[in-house]
Amino acid sequence: VEWQGYTMKTLLTIEQAADFAQVKVATVRSWHRAGKLSEACRMLDRATRRHRVMFTMGAVESLCRATCPWCGSTFKRKNLRQVYCTDPCRKDAHRLGKKGGSHV
Repeated sequence: VEWQGYTMKTLLTIEQAADFAQVKVATVRSWHRAGKLSEACRMLDRATRRHRVMFTMGAVESLCRATCPWCGSTFKRKNLRQVYCTDPCRKDAHRLGKKGGSHV
């Protein structure tokens, strides 16, 4: 099944997005309600006669991954408020100024 260039391998349901991001389904629903995660489309599930919200895998992955402003490394966020990859980066950035650098 293909929809506007997306295949079922790149489209995720809410349950699949939660599994991919390793969070609860309620968390993905709250991201969607808050506008942090935009839907790619809605598909009609003929068995249940309900619309299923579909997200792109790239949108879910970009929400869960970030780049540390201090050392420049890419990391998986533990929550959406996490800015720095590790505690040493966070502490160095606050202690030495938020200009960027490396704690190594």
